[in-house]
Amino acid sequence: MRIWALPHLAEAALLSGRLPELRMIADELAPVIEESGSPVGHIALAYVSAVTASEDAAEELFAQAPAAVGKIDLWAKRSARLGRNARRRSWAARQP
Repeated sequence: MRIWALPHLAEAALLSGRLPELRMIADELAPVIEESGSPVGHIALAYVSAVTASEDAAEELFAQAPAAVGKIDLWAKRSARLGRNARRRSWAARQP
C-alpha cells in the first residue's frame, strides 16, 4: 500500500517543503520495490527521484519517465501469460 501512496506523498512533500522526509521514505521502500519487481513501485521511485533531484538532474530524470511506464505494459503481459498458463494447467488436470 505504501508503494501506491508514494507519488501522492511526493506531491504533498513538494507542496509542504518536506522533500528530505520523502527521500527517507523512498530510500526505505527501495529495497522492497527492487525485491518485489513491482513496476508501479519502479515508476513511483523514478518519480520521487525526479521530484527530489536538482534542477539540472530533474530534467533528465523526467525525460526517462516513459521508459519506466513501459515496464507496466511488460508486467501486465507477463502476468496475463502466467494466468493463462495456470488456467491451462488447471483445465488439463481436471480432464479424465
